[in-house]
Amino acid sequence: MKKLSIVFLLFFLFSSCEQQEELTSLEIATKKTDNLTIKDKRFVFDNQEHFQSFMQSFTNKSEQELENWSKSNTVKSLLITGVSEEFEQFNFPTAFKAIINENGEYQIGNSIVWYNDGFKYFVNNEEELKSIKENPSLSTKKAKVESKIVGKMPSLQRVVLGANTIDARHQREFFQNNNSGSKRKYVHELVTYTEYLGAYHPIFGNGYTIISYLYLNIKLEYKGNRRRSRWKPAGESRRVFYSLSGSSTISFDGLSQPTNSFNFSEDLTRSGDRQLSLGGFSTGFETKSPVWTVEVNGFIDHSVVGDVASNRWFHEGYPMW
Repeated sequence: MKKLSIVFLLFFLFSSCEQQEELTSLEIATKKTDNLTIKDKRFVFDNQEHFQSFMQSFTNKSEQELENWSKSNTVKSLLITGVSEEFEQFNFPTAFKAIINENGEYQIGNSIVWYNDGFKYFVNNEEELKSIKENPSLSTKKAKVESKIVGKMPSLQRVVLGANTIDARHQREFFQNNNSGSKRKYVHELVTYTEYLGAYHPIFGNGYTIISYLYLNIKLEYKGNRRRSRWKPAGESRRVFYSLSGSSTISFDGLSQPTNSFNFSEDLTRSGDRQLSLGGFSTGFETKSPVWTVEVNGFIDHSVVGDVASNRWFHEGYPMW
């Protein structure tokens, strides 16, 4: 049985790490997630513990549950408004789309978090936020977030990827209704998303609190006929029928956390991306980069409603990854 290992490389924090109390995985997992407030059209978390425990509680929620939760509050999140081009490069998991507002913001304590152009900025107040939006180079507290797409390769080949990475080896291009002016592409991709937040340990020194996600995207994209056109999310309704199972494990410096098993089976008609969470983890303090090991088995039956039958894609693998 072959497996795919995904290795996350640390991205650099441009601000110095502030000393803070050590948090344990148990404390994060058991912290209450109530009392989430809204201020200036963004979600406000009491502190870092509250944020991590809240996101941990979202890990195993279905996409539909997250959509229903987003619709029940007044913040216009990215999950409601859709991800605009300026935020596409971050490849946010659905759980993050649910708490980030349409301007790319949320707040932890008195610190406003803003995502822009491949960076995550930490801002003290509204006046500073306005200044940094006008001139991002003024910021002294920011973290770089990188995404890389791996090209097509044999299905079972092992690959090493950087932090916040996409493995998009499974793709199929076609012309909708055999019209050469209507180019489409099915994409089935593994995506990793990791945030490293500065932390301090009285014995081990500087390190990170880490939130890491592994998920599978089932997407449809389109491309215009212009020479420099790029692939963009397509809005056509389509049938997505899948039955998938497998397991994922995250480890730090060779020490593995408990294995997460997953089993998905669904037949639905919808537009937009379908995202399946294959694993999520948060930890209070680490000095090493995490490593995900994952195996996915099963099939995805993908077709556009009203399209010719020959464009249907029955994607099957044991394992797929």
